[in-house]
Amino acid sequence: MAFIRAVSAGEFTVEPIESDDIERAVEVMEAYADFPLGFVDASLVAIAERFETLELLTTDRRHFSAVRPRHARGFHVVP
Repeated sequence: MAFIRAVSAGEFTVEPIESDDIERAVEVMEAYADFPLGFVDASLVAIAERFETLELLTTDRRHFSAVRPRHARGFHVVP
């Protein structure tokens, strides 16, 4: 609840998805077709690539530890 309140208070930026992100998300899903990676997770990968960020705040370590972004060998998943 504290995190949701922090987002609501403007402490974090909620980045909208762009059309290029959607195309990239589909590419990521195709690349990991044997791994159950859904559209939401693939979209986060695409947005992270767009911003060239390596740190992701998520509780979904399994997916994001396995995915290799274009700009690096892997993500740093926090917490």
